[in-house]
Amino acid sequence: MSIATIIAEQLGGIGRIRAMLGATVIMDEGDGLKIRWPSRTPSKGNCVIVRLCPSDTYEVTFWSIRNLDCKVVAQVSDVYAEDLVRVFEGQTGYRLRLV
Repeated sequence: MSIATIIAEQLGGIGRIRAMLGATVIMDEGDGLKIRWPSRTPSKGNCVIVRLCPSDTYEVTFWSIRNLDCKVVAQVSDVYAEDLVRVFEGQTGYRLRLV
């Protein structure tokens, strides 16, 4: 099982990510996972890259990508697996779970 698959499962699974976000890109980054979705709120981002760190925590970087303009809007380090959903939902305002 790849690191990207494990991260996707910790976020609720690829199917749920596609359904809840309308994700257009879900990509294996080797040491992490990249998800991109349509968003009209540049300050919250429309792309996230979750990377596994040597300390067995995650670094979560939120990007705003418009045409050729790419900006980091937020970066959170030392995120534990159980906090991934909370960090994602807190930054983007999108829910990954219905409950």
